Amino acid sequence: MVLNLVNASLGSGVLSLPWAAAGSSLLVAAGVTLLVLLLNGVTNVILVAAAERQQIFDLGGLMGRLPGKWARLLRWAFDVSIWCSVGLSLLGYFVVVADAFDPLAEFVGFPPALKKETSVLAGSMLVIPLCLMDPKYLVFSSSLSVAANVYLVLLITTLFASQSNQPSRHSFCWLGTGPGIITMGSALMQSMIFQMCAVPMYEMLEDRSIRRFSICLTVSFCFVFLLFTMLCLMGLSLYGTGVSSNILNNLPPDGSGDLARLGVGLSVIAIYPIYLESMVAPLRHAEERAWRHHQPLTLPSPRDSSTFDDAIPLSTNH
Repeated sequence: MVLNLVNASLGSGVLSLPWAAAGSSLLVAAGVTLLVLLLNGVTNVILVAAAERQQIFDLGGLMGRLPGKWARLLRWAFDVSIWCSVGLSLLGYFVVVADAFDPLAEFVGFPPALKKETSVLAGSMLVIPLCLMDPKYLVFSSSLSVAANVYLVLLITTLFASQSNQPSRHSFCWLGTGPGIITMGSALMQSMIFQMCAVPMYEMLEDRSIRRFSICLTVSFCFVFLLFTMLCLMGLSLYGTGVSSNILNNLPPDGSGDLARLGVGLSVIAIYPIYLESMVAPLRHAEERAWRHHQPLTLPSPRDSSTFDDAIPLSTNH
């Protein structure tokens, strides 16, 4: 669970963090990171507590249990918004995959006109089996994703250390304010908003409890804070305020840089099934509910679905 939570925080927005920090100052960027982590942590715990109380493990389903006549409308509004926003994000992930796999496609010898298509096809072939796996078995892919991001930070740190004897050509602001704070917050939110994934992930937690999930979330967010802060610090120390909005573009065009790009591409692939589960969970729960009550699957669900016996779903770990 800790690895999957860390992995869910490593969206494509991570690559823009040094650039965003350059516009807001390093210490302010660290403060914004801490604030966003705290906000997301509290929100996730509230949602998990509500899911445990209601025994409903998707965000739309929780909205459907709100009091008032608008509950059913809110349920479908949230489901549609998740399908649209997460679906577009997952589509955008393949843009990252296409760019990250370019060196590999070039090494294999594919024609330049087919490199993008080949990279997307290779990414799709890797994503499909991961999406068919139970989320609790994604620890291997999540471990690779975390390792790829750690390698990126270590590579930038090594490049900076190798130039430490040279006169510094780059500078950045340690403490200051400006409109870059909004950009920093936006980049962090793009990377870290996974509340729609937290509830389905909690459903799969072995011996689940709110306390157990909170501990996992705290450990993962502490690691994410250190990783993000080090990425911003070393990225600004090495490239200064001229750092690219995609830090992969600043990496050297050699084997070490290509390995980092390939690792980020694999990291995005590892994140894919975690976010896809937030889209699938409402449909899976509707199917389980229909099976439990010996009724045909109906979408949208019947108006009296709130009166169904939603005690314990089929996928419970209790």
